[in-house]
Amino acid sequence: MSSYKHKSGATKRKEKDKKDQGKPKLSKLDGYFFRPTPPPAGDEPEVVATASRVSSPSPSPPTTDDDNRDDSAAASCSSRGEPGLTLDQPHPSPSGSLTAAPQESYYTSTTKVGMKFPRSWMCYSPKLDCCYCEPCWLFANRKAPFYNNAWVNGIKDWKHLSTKIERHESTQIHLGACVVYEQWKTNGTIDADMERNVRNAAQFWRQVVERIVNVTLTLASSNLAFRGHREVLGQGKAGNFLSIIELLARYDPVLKELINRPEGSVKYLSHQIQDEIIYILSQRVKADIIDEINEAPFYSVIMDTTQDVSKIDQLSQVYRYITVVKNDMDIATDIQINEVFLGFEYQTMGIAQ
Repeated sequence: MSSYKHKSGATKRKEKDKKDQGKPKLSKLDGYFFRPTPPPAGDEPEVVATASRVSSPSPSPPTTDDDNRDDSAAASCSSRGEPGLTLDQPHPSPSGSLTAAPQESYYTSTTKVGMKFPRSWMCYSPKLDCCYCEPCWLFANRKAPFYNNAWVNGIKDWKHLSTKIERHESTQIHLGACVVYEQWKTNGTIDADMERNVRNAAQFWRQVVERIVNVTLTLASSNLAFRGHREVLGQGKAGNFLSIIELLARYDPVLKELINRPEGSVKYLSHQIQDEIIYILSQRVKADIIDEINEAPFYSVIMDTTQDVSKIDQLSQVYRYITVVKNDMDIATDIQINEVFLGFEYQTMGIAQ
């Protein structure tokens, strides 16, 4: 038979206590911390607060009307490629006092594997003392369902701010605004193709107007009629103006594209446009002639009146003036005598004034 004697529980506990007494004792946990000496009674501790320094100030978001967004505010935001705020001290709270916990963690997002990414969309306005989302302020779809303007007008309530940030950056409206925002920063415009088409259309119409003006000057200087009987492209007797346009369109791609446009399109070939161009050119020529007369050393005026069919007196004005011709060295070499007719002036009264 075995001589082992079973020990009772009390005996085992006593043996364990003897072993523990021989081991060195560990220091208490609160011994690793410094306990500040409390201030004397009656003296208030002095609190020194330093304001946070903003390295990249961001524009202040709108407060009431979400649709009033101008390109000047958008242009000022585009220059920043960093998060809206970098803090050296704790972030100021809405009440103006410094918070105890550092708030720089709000501007970074930490993944499950521990990688940190800056929240470049989040901005802080020192003037309004609120946080807001810059892409949503600029490009959020205001008419989308479930649209919330909290991050457009600004967040001033900092309670559960981390939860609000995570909830906002996962919404479809915010993600769509960020995509448009990145395209705008990369290309300088939301739709570069549309802007390019506008520039091409403006250049095309400049070339069209230039050719129409040259045709008008040619016919007017040759004293030729402009209009015909039908004034329809592709048909006979359309007039000198449209006939020359059709002739030039055979060799000029700009005019060829113009006359091949569908019926009803804008072409600037109607008789109203012709009359307007003639009037503008006549006013410019008349202004140049008047300038030459004012600069001439000698001039004379010839005026006479005659009645038209409606018995209305018309006063004709003819000017004779001298133009001094100079060479490249600004030396007078010749004198030229000019005579111009400035037009008729209707006279409603039969007295000389």
